[in-house]
Amino acid sequence: MVGTTIIINESITDVLKAEDVEYLVGLPSNPLFGTEIPEDAEIRTIITRQGRTALHMADGIGRASSGENIAAFVCQPGPGTEKSVENVGCATQCVPRHP
Repeated sequence: MVGTTIIINESITDVLKAEDVEYLVGLPSNPLFGTEIPEDAEIRTIITRQGRTALHMADGIGRASSGENIAAFVCQPGPGTEKSVENVGCATQCVPRHP
């Protein structure tokens, strides 16, 4: 199972790098944080204590840089996913819309 997890983490990191993600923000229980795979791809990891905080940090990185820096949010499997939905909704509703 460990080998499969590493392959999945490498694949996820490849996609993040292809999308120009510079920061990966989330909880330490996410499997991506247990390896050095994101750091090897030059993606800076930021670990927080709460999923809500991580999501707002990822949102804030993009807003503070006017979209020049891209951050991805990763949550823990299970309850973390459910708790994050409300915050994702808030982050997407607060984005200014340009005609």
